[in-house]
Amino acid sequence: MNGTMHLSDDAIRTALTPASAMQAPVGLADTIRAAIDETPQRRAGVLGWVPSPRTRLLMQLVAVGLLLVALVLGALLVGSRLIGPPSVTTYHGGPERTGVMPGPGPNGIPVQIWEFEGTGSFAGWSPAVVDGTVYVGDQGGAVTALDEATGVLRWQARLGLRLRF
Repeated sequence: MNGTMHLSDDAIRTALTPASAMQAPVGLADTIRAAIDETPQRRAGVLGWVPSPRTRLLMQLVAVGLLLVALVLGALLVGSRLIGPPSVTTYHGGPERTGVMPGPGPNGIPVQIWEFEGTGSFAGWSPAVVDGTVYVGDQGGAVTALDEATGVLRWQARLGLRLRF
C-alpha cells in the first residue's frame, strides 16, 4: 500500500463500535454526579483569576466612585457652558441662519447704551459681535470695529470698495 493506509467504511465503523463485553459498572453515573456535587465549583474569571467577595466589593465601590466623578465632571462642563452669555457671531443666529439663537433671551426691556455714527451708510448691514468687539461694514467700503460695552472705536479699515444695494 505504499506506506499509506486506506480506511474503509467498515474499518471505521468497527473501530467506533465498542466491544459487547464492555459495560459501565452499575451506579457509575450516580457516583460521578455525587462527586461533582461535593466538589466546590468556581468559575474562572479573566485569565483564570477569580476575585474573592471582598475584592469584588472593592471593585464595585471603585466603579461607582468613578461613575460619580464622571457625572460631576460632566455636570460642571455643561454648567460652565451655560454660565456665560451666548456668543452669536453671525446674522440670524449662526452659520445656518435658522434664526434660532443659543442660550436664554434678554431679560427686561432693551436699552440703548451707546451710539456710533460712522462716515458711511450702514443701511442694510448687520453687525457681527465676537469676543466683545462689534464689527460692521458700510456702503463706503469701510469695516469698523467697536468695543461692545462702550462703543469706543477700536479700529477702522477702508477697503476701497463701493457697495450698493
